[in-house]
Amino acid sequence: MIRFQCNKCDRTIKVSDAYAGKRGKCPACGTSITVPGSDVEMALVGASTKTATAVQHVRFTCAMCDKPVKVSGRLVGRTIECPNCKCYLEVPDENAKKQQPKPASDDSLQLKAGQQTDPQNSLYDYLENHLIDRKPASNSTKGRIGASKLPPIIQILLYPISLSGLMTLAIFTFGPIVIDALALVCLFSCIGPFIILFIYLAWVSYMFWFFSYCVQQSSEGVPRAPQTIGVDEGFGEMFFQMLRILVCMIIFLLPATLYRYYVAQDTLYWIIFCAGMAFFPMALLSVTMHNSLCGLNPLLLVVSIIKTFPRYCIVALSAAVLILMMLATNLPKEQASHIAVTLTLNGIYFYLALILANVLGRFYYTSKDRLDWQV
Repeated sequence: MIRFQCNKCDRTIKVSDAYAGKRGKCPACGTSITVPGSDVEMALVGASTKTATAVQHVRFTCAMCDKPVKVSGRLVGRTIECPNCKCYLEVPDENAKKQQPKPASDDSLQLKAGQQTDPQNSLYDYLENHLIDRKPASNSTKGRIGASKLPPIIQILLYPISLSGLMTLAIFTFGPIVIDALALVCLFSCIGPFIILFIYLAWVSYMFWFFSYCVQQSSEGVPRAPQTIGVDEGFGEMFFQMLRILVCMIIFLLPATLYRYYVAQDTLYWIIFCAGMAFFPMALLSVTMHNSLCGLNPLLLVVSIIKTFPRYCIVALSAAVLILMMLATNLPKEQASHIAVTLTLNGIYFYLALILANVLGRFYYTSKDRLDWQV
Protein backbone atom coordinates (compact mmCIF):
# COMPACT_ATOMS: atom_id res chain seq x y z
CA MET A 1 0.00 0.00 0.00
CA ILE A 2 1.36 3.43 -1.03
CA ARG A 3 0.39 6.49 1.01
CA PHE A 4 1.10 10.03 -0.18
CA GLN A 5 -0.37 13.54 -0.18
CA CYS A 6 -1.86 15.65 -2.95
CA ASN A 7 0.38 18.59 -3.79
CA LYS A 8 -2.56 21.01 -3.95
CA CYS A 9 -5.09 20.10 -1.26
CA ASP A 10 -2.84 17.97 1.06
CA ARG A 11 -5.39 15.13 0.91
CA THR A 12 -3.88 11.82 2.05
CA ILE A 13 -4.26 9.21 -0.70
CA LYS A 14 -3.83 5.45 -0.36
CA VAL A 15 -3.41 3.23 -3.43
CA SER A 16 -2.15 -0.26 -4.18
CA ASP A 17 1.55 -0.82 -5.01
CA ALA A 18 0.45 -1.80 -8.53
CA TYR A 19 -0.27 1.89 -9.31
CA ALA A 20 3.28 3.06 -8.55
CA GLY A 21 4.46 5.58 -11.14
CA LYS A 22 1.03 5.96 -12.79
CA ARG A 23 -0.93 9.19 -13.18
CA GLY A 24 -4.45 9.91 -11.99
CA LYS A 25 -6.70 12.56 -10.42
CA CYS A 26 -6.98 13.49 -6.77
CA PRO A 27 -10.42 12.34 -5.49
CA ALA A 28 -10.75 15.55 -3.46
CA CYS A 29 -9.73 18.40 -5.79
CA GLY A 30 -9.32 16.65 -9.15
CA THR A 31 -5.70 17.73 -9.62
CA SER A 32 -3.60 15.52 -11.86
CA ILE A 33 -1.08 13.63 -9.71
CA THR A 34 1.59 10.94 -10.12
CA VAL A 35 1.65 8.01 -7.73
CA PRO A 36 5.16 7.75 -6.27
CA GLY A 37 7.15 4.51 -6.39
CA SER A 38 8.18 2.18 -3.60
CA ASP A 39 11.54 3.81 -2.93
CA VAL A 40 12.83 7.33 -2.53
CA GLU A 41 14.37 7.60 -6.00
CA MET A 42 11.08 6.77 -7.77
CA ALA A 43 9.22 9.15 -5.45
CA LEU A 44 11.15 12.24 -6.56
CA VAL A 45 8.38 13.84 -8.63
CA GLY A 46 8.48 17.30 -10.13
CA ALA A 47 12.12 17.98 -9.35
CA SER A 48 13.06 21.56 -10.13
CA THR A 49 16.01 23.82 -9.62
CA LYS A 50 13.77 26.87 -9.08
CA THR A 51 13.31 25.98 -5.46
CA ALA A 52 16.91 25.35 -4.73
CA THR A 53 17.95 26.96 -1.49
CA ALA A 54 21.24 27.93 0.07
CA VAL A 55 20.50 26.26 3.39
CA GLN A 56 22.11 22.91 4.03
CA HIS A 57 19.08 21.32 5.66
CA VAL A 58 15.33 21.83 5.79
CA ARG A 59 13.34 21.11 8.94
CA PHE A 60 9.58 20.69 8.87
CA THR A 61 6.82 18.64 10.47
CA CYS A 62 5.22 15.66 8.78
CA ALA A 63 1.52 16.26 8.21
CA MET A 64 0.72 12.60 8.87
CA CYS A 65 2.59 11.75 12.03
CA ASP A 66 3.32 15.29 13.33
CA LYS A 67 6.97 14.37 13.89
CA PRO A 68 9.91 16.60 12.90
CA VAL A 69 11.72 15.75 9.66
CA LYS A 70 15.19 16.96 8.65
CA VAL A 71 16.35 16.59 5.02
CA SER A 72 18.92 18.13 2.71
CA GLY A 73 18.09 21.48 1.15
CA ARG A 74 18.54 19.96 -2.30
CA LEU A 75 15.28 18.03 -1.81
CA VAL A 76 13.12 21.18 -1.56
CA GLY A 77 10.05 20.78 -3.75
CA ARG A 78 10.54 17.04 -4.16
CA THR A 79 8.45 14.17 -2.86
CA ILE A 80 10.16 12.00 -0.29
CA GLU A 81 9.28 9.22 2.10
CA CYS A 82 8.85 10.23 5.74
CA PRO A 83 11.48 8.37 7.80
CA ASN A 84 8.97 8.01 10.66
CA CYS A 85 5.59 6.98 9.16
CA LYS A 86 6.81 6.00 5.67
CA CYS A 87 4.20 8.14 3.91
CA TYR A 88 5.10 10.28 0.93
CA LEU A 89 5.14 14.06 1.22
CA GLU A 90 6.60 17.11 -0.48
CA VAL A 91 9.53 18.96 1.08
CA PRO A 92 8.38 22.56 1.64
CA ASP A 93 10.42 25.67 0.84
CA GLU A 94 10.48 27.64 4.07
CA ASN A 95 12.09 30.71 2.50
CA ALA A 96 9.41 30.93 -0.21
CA LYS A 97 6.67 30.79 2.42
CA LYS A 98 8.22 33.70 4.28
CA GLN A 99 8.66 35.82 1.14
CA GLN A 100 5.14 35.56 -0.25
CA PRO A 101 1.77 34.76 1.32
CA LYS A 102 -0.15 31.69 0.35
CA PRO A 103 -2.61 32.58 -2.42
CA ALA A 104 -6.27 32.37 -1.55
CA SER A 105 -8.13 29.36 -2.86
CA ASP A 106 -10.72 29.86 -5.57
CA ASP A 107 -13.37 28.19 -3.42
CA SER A 108 -12.69 30.05 -0.15
CA LEU A 109 -13.40 33.44 1.35
CA GLN A 110 -9.78 34.09 2.43
CA LEU A 111 -8.47 37.61 1.92
CA LYS A 112 -5.09 38.42 0.42
CA ALA A 113 -2.42 39.67 2.78
CA GLY A 114 -2.73 43.36 3.54
CA GLN A 115 -6.03 43.77 1.67
CA GLN A 116 -8.71 45.77 3.49
CA THR A 117 -12.10 44.56 2.33
CA ASP A 118 -15.54 44.74 3.82
CA PRO A 119 -16.58 41.20 4.92
CA GLN A 120 -20.02 41.76 3.44
CA ASN A 121 -18.49 42.63 0.07
CA SER A 122 -16.28 39.53 0.26
CA LEU A 123 -19.30 37.32 0.89
CA TYR A 124 -21.16 39.07 -1.91
CA ASP A 125 -18.26 38.48 -4.33
CA TYR A 126 -18.11 34.82 -3.32
CA LEU A 127 -21.83 34.33 -3.88
CA GLU A 128 -21.66 36.26 -7.13
CA ASN A 129 -18.81 34.11 -8.47
CA HIS A 130 -19.75 30.68 -7.16
CA LEU A 131 -23.31 30.29 -5.95
CA ILE A 132 -25.46 32.52 -8.15
CA ASP A 133 -26.87 30.86 -11.24
CA ARG A 134 -25.94 33.09 -14.16
CA LYS A 135 -28.07 31.21 -16.67
CA PRO A 136 -30.72 33.36 -18.35
CA ALA A 137 -34.23 33.13 -16.99
CA SER A 138 -36.17 30.32 -18.52
CA ASN A 139 -39.27 31.08 -20.53
CA SER A 140 -40.83 27.76 -19.57
CA THR A 141 -44.59 27.84 -19.20
CA LYS A 142 -44.72 24.74 -17.00
CA GLY A 143 -47.43 25.14 -14.37
CA ARG A 144 -48.98 28.10 -16.22
CA ILE A 145 -52.10 28.67 -18.29
CA GLY A 146 -51.55 27.12 -21.70
CA ALA A 147 -49.05 24.52 -20.48
CA SER A 148 -51.74 21.86 -20.15
CA LYS A 149 -52.80 19.83 -23.16
CA LEU A 150 -56.45 19.96 -22.10
CA PRO A 151 -58.84 22.19 -24.06
CA PRO A 152 -59.30 25.68 -22.53
CA ILE A 153 -62.95 25.03 -21.63
CA ILE A 154 -61.93 21.93 -19.62
CA GLN A 155 -59.14 23.87 -17.89
CA ILE A 156 -61.63 26.58 -16.91
CA LEU A 157 -64.12 24.06 -15.52
CA LEU A 158 -61.36 22.36 -13.51
CA TYR A 159 -60.04 25.64 -12.08
CA PRO A 160 -61.62 25.26 -8.58
CA ILE A 161 -60.34 21.66 -8.32
CA SER A 162 -57.35 22.18 -6.05
CA LEU A 163 -56.76 21.65 -2.34
CA SER A 164 -57.11 25.34 -1.57
CA GLY A 165 -60.06 25.73 -3.94
CA LEU A 166 -61.99 22.81 -2.45
CA MET A 167 -61.29 23.98 1.11
CA THR A 168 -62.50 27.46 0.25
CA LEU A 169 -65.60 26.05 -1.45
CA ALA A 170 -66.36 24.13 1.74
CA ILE A 171 -66.01 27.33 3.80
CA PHE A 172 -68.32 29.23 1.46
CA THR A 173 -70.84 26.37 1.21
CA PHE A 174 -71.19 25.65 4.92
CA GLY A 175 -70.63 29.25 6.03
CA PRO A 176 -74.28 30.41 6.08
CA ILE A 177 -75.43 27.33 7.97
CA VAL A 178 -72.67 27.66 10.57
CA ILE A 179 -73.44 31.35 11.03
CA ASP A 180 -77.15 30.58 11.49
CA ALA A 181 -76.27 27.97 14.13
CA LEU A 182 -74.06 30.46 15.97
CA ALA A 183 -76.85 33.02 15.83
CA LEU A 184 -79.12 30.66 17.75
CA VAL A 185 -76.45 30.15 20.40
CA CYS A 186 -75.74 33.87 20.80
CA LEU A 187 -79.41 34.88 20.65
CA PHE A 188 -79.75 35.32 24.39
CA SER A 189 -76.54 37.31 24.83
CA CYS A 190 -76.56 41.10 24.84
CA ILE A 191 -73.52 41.25 22.59
CA GLY A 192 -74.52 38.19 20.58
CA PRO A 193 -75.95 40.12 17.61
CA PHE A 194 -72.74 42.17 17.30
CA ILE A 195 -70.62 39.00 17.35
CA ILE A 196 -72.75 37.39 14.66
CA LEU A 197 -72.65 40.59 12.59
CA PHE A 198 -68.85 40.66 12.77
CA ILE A 199 -68.54 36.96 11.86
CA TYR A 200 -70.90 37.37 8.92
CA LEU A 201 -69.05 40.49 7.74
CA ALA A 202 -65.70 38.69 7.97
CA TRP A 203 -67.07 35.73 6.01
CA VAL A 204 -68.49 37.91 3.24
CA SER A 205 -65.31 40.02 3.08
CA TYR A 206 -63.16 36.92 2.72
CA MET A 207 -65.49 35.59 0.05
CA PHE A 208 -65.15 38.73 -2.11
CA TRP A 209 -61.42 39.01 -1.43
CA PHE A 210 -60.77 35.41 -2.45
CA PHE A 211 -62.69 36.03 -5.67
CA SER A 212 -60.46 39.01 -6.48
CA TYR A 213 -57.35 37.05 -5.45
CA CYS A 214 -58.31 34.30 -7.90
CA VAL A 215 -58.66 36.90 -10.64
CA GLN A 216 -55.23 38.34 -9.87
CA GLN A 217 -53.54 34.94 -9.72
CA SER A 218 -55.20 33.80 -12.93
CA SER A 219 -53.98 37.01 -14.57
CA GLU A 220 -50.43 35.77 -13.84
CA GLY A 221 -51.06 32.40 -15.46
CA VAL A 222 -51.89 30.26 -12.39
CA PRO A 223 -54.11 27.44 -13.72
CA ARG A 224 -55.76 26.38 -10.43
CA ALA A 225 -57.36 28.08 -7.44
CA PRO A 226 -54.45 29.58 -5.47
CA GLN A 227 -53.18 28.74 -2.02
CA THR A 228 -53.92 31.45 0.56
CA ILE A 229 -51.69 30.19 3.36
CA GLY A 230 -48.98 32.78 4.00
CA VAL A 231 -50.86 35.59 2.21
CA ASP A 232 -50.69 38.58 4.55
CA GLU A 233 -53.99 40.39 4.02
CA GLY A 234 -55.74 42.08 6.89
CA PHE A 235 -59.44 42.40 7.51
CA GLY A 236 -59.36 46.02 6.36
CA GLU A 237 -58.05 45.19 2.88
CA MET A 238 -60.59 42.37 2.49
CA PHE A 239 -63.41 44.69 3.60
CA PHE A 240 -62.49 47.46 1.16
CA GLN A 241 -62.06 44.97 -1.67
CA MET A 242 -65.59 43.76 -0.94
CA LEU A 243 -66.86 47.35 -1.10
CA ARG A 244 -65.18 47.93 -4.47
CA ILE A 245 -66.75 44.84 -6.01
CA LEU A 246 -70.14 45.71 -4.51
CA VAL A 247 -69.98 49.20 -6.03
CA CYS A 248 -69.22 47.63 -9.39
CA MET A 249 -72.17 45.23 -9.04
CA ILE A 250 -74.53 48.01 -7.93
CA ILE A 251 -73.71 50.13 -10.97
CA PHE A 252 -73.98 47.45 -13.65
CA LEU A 253 -76.15 44.61 -12.25
CA LEU A 254 -78.50 46.11 -9.67
CA PRO A 255 -80.80 47.92 -12.16
CA ALA A 256 -81.60 44.70 -14.04
CA THR A 257 -81.99 42.74 -10.79
CA LEU A 258 -84.44 45.24 -9.30
CA TYR A 259 -86.44 45.37 -12.51
CA ARG A 260 -86.66 41.56 -12.61
CA TYR A 261 -87.94 41.17 -9.05
CA TYR A 262 -90.23 44.20 -8.85
CA VAL A 263 -91.53 44.54 -12.42
CA ALA A 264 -91.19 41.57 -14.73
CA GLN A 265 -88.71 39.49 -16.66
CA ASP A 266 -89.68 40.88 -20.03
CA THR A 267 -87.86 42.25 -23.04
CA LEU A 268 -86.89 45.46 -21.24
CA TYR A 269 -85.27 43.42 -18.51
CA TRP A 270 -83.03 41.68 -21.02
CA ILE A 271 -82.11 45.01 -22.60
CA ILE A 272 -81.08 46.42 -19.22
CA PHE A 273 -79.26 43.20 -18.33
CA CYS A 274 -77.32 43.07 -21.61
CA ALA A 275 -76.42 46.76 -21.33
CA GLY A 276 -74.97 46.16 -17.87
CA MET A 277 -73.16 42.99 -18.93
CA ALA A 278 -71.55 44.86 -21.82
CA PHE A 279 -69.40 46.74 -19.28
CA PHE A 280 -69.55 44.67 -16.09
CA PRO A 281 -66.81 42.06 -16.85
CA MET A 282 -64.31 44.74 -17.91
CA ALA A 283 -65.27 46.96 -14.95
CA LEU A 284 -64.94 44.08 -12.47
CA LEU A 285 -61.57 43.09 -13.92
CA SER A 286 -60.33 46.69 -13.87
CA VAL A 287 -61.38 47.33 -10.27
CA THR A 288 -59.83 44.05 -9.15
CA MET A 289 -56.53 44.54 -10.95
CA HIS A 290 -56.16 48.20 -9.95
CA ASN A 291 -57.39 47.61 -6.37
CA SER A 292 -59.18 50.93 -6.70
CA LEU A 293 -62.47 52.43 -7.87
CA CYS A 294 -60.37 54.38 -10.37
CA GLY A 295 -60.75 51.26 -12.48
CA LEU A 296 -64.34 52.40 -13.17
CA ASN A 297 -63.08 55.28 -15.29
CA PRO A 298 -65.50 55.23 -18.27
CA LEU A 299 -62.79 56.23 -20.74
CA LEU A 300 -60.54 53.41 -19.53
CA LEU A 301 -63.35 50.86 -19.86
CA VAL A 302 -64.42 51.96 -23.34
CA VAL A 303 -60.86 52.07 -24.72
CA SER A 304 -60.07 48.66 -23.19
CA ILE A 305 -63.18 47.10 -24.71
CA ILE A 306 -62.38 48.54 -28.14
CA LYS A 307 -58.77 47.27 -28.01
CA THR A 308 -59.86 43.71 -27.17
CA PHE A 309 -63.31 43.68 -28.73
CA PRO A 310 -63.40 40.21 -30.43
CA ARG A 311 -61.98 38.40 -27.41
CA TYR A 312 -63.93 40.51 -24.93
CA CYS A 313 -67.23 39.59 -26.60
CA ILE A 314 -66.54 35.93 -25.74
CA VAL A 315 -65.64 36.86 -22.16
CA ALA A 316 -68.76 39.04 -21.73
CA LEU A 317 -71.00 36.27 -23.10
CA SER A 318 -69.38 33.68 -20.80
CA ALA A 319 -69.75 35.99 -17.80
CA ALA A 320 -73.43 36.58 -18.63
CA VAL A 321 -74.11 32.84 -18.79
CA LEU A 322 -72.30 32.22 -15.49
CA ILE A 323 -74.15 35.05 -13.72
CA LEU A 324 -77.52 33.80 -14.98
CA MET A 325 -76.68 30.32 -13.69
CA MET A 326 -75.68 31.82 -10.33
CA LEU A 327 -78.99 33.69 -10.16
CA ALA A 328 -80.81 30.45 -10.91
CA THR A 329 -79.37 28.86 -7.75
CA ASN A 330 -81.07 31.49 -5.55
CA LEU A 331 -84.35 29.71 -4.97
CA PRO A 332 -87.03 31.14 -2.67
CA LYS A 333 -86.77 30.07 0.95
CA GLU A 334 -89.85 27.86 0.77
CA GLN A 335 -88.29 25.89 -2.09
CA ALA A 336 -84.84 25.61 -0.49
CA SER A 337 -85.89 24.65 3.02
CA HIS A 338 -84.13 21.30 2.90
CA ILE A 339 -80.53 21.56 4.14
CA ALA A 340 -79.16 19.23 1.45
CA VAL A 341 -80.70 21.39 -1.29
CA THR A 342 -79.30 24.52 0.33
CA LEU A 343 -75.78 23.10 0.55
CA THR A 344 -75.90 21.88 -3.04
CA LEU A 345 -77.04 25.25 -4.37
CA ASN A 346 -74.45 27.08 -2.27
CA GLY A 347 -71.69 24.84 -3.64
CA ILE A 348 -72.82 25.38 -7.23
CA TYR A 349 -73.10 29.14 -6.71
CA PHE A 350 -69.55 29.54 -5.38
CA TYR A 351 -68.14 27.05 -7.88
CA LEU A 352 -69.51 29.21 -10.70
CA ALA A 353 -68.10 32.32 -9.02
CA LEU A 354 -64.58 30.84 -9.05
CA ILE A 355 -64.97 29.90 -12.70
CA LEU A 356 -65.98 33.50 -13.44
CA ALA A 357 -62.84 34.71 -11.64
CA ASN A 358 -60.71 32.41 -13.78
CA VAL A 359 -62.38 33.58 -16.98
CA LEU A 360 -61.59 37.22 -16.14
CA GLY A 361 -58.02 36.40 -15.08
CA ARG A 362 -57.38 34.37 -18.23
CA PHE A 363 -58.67 37.22 -20.35
CA TYR A 364 -56.18 39.62 -18.75
CA TYR A 365 -53.35 37.04 -19.04
CA THR A 366 -53.86 36.72 -22.79
CA SER A 367 -54.69 40.38 -23.46
CA LYS A 368 -52.46 42.37 -21.08
CA ASP A 369 -50.30 43.65 -23.92
CA ARG A 370 -53.33 45.17 -25.64
CA LEU A 371 -54.84 46.49 -22.41
CA ASP A 372 -51.52 48.01 -21.28
CA TRP A 373 -52.80 48.73 -17.76
CA GLN A 374 -50.31 50.09 -15.25
CA VAL A 375 -51.48 47.87 -12.38
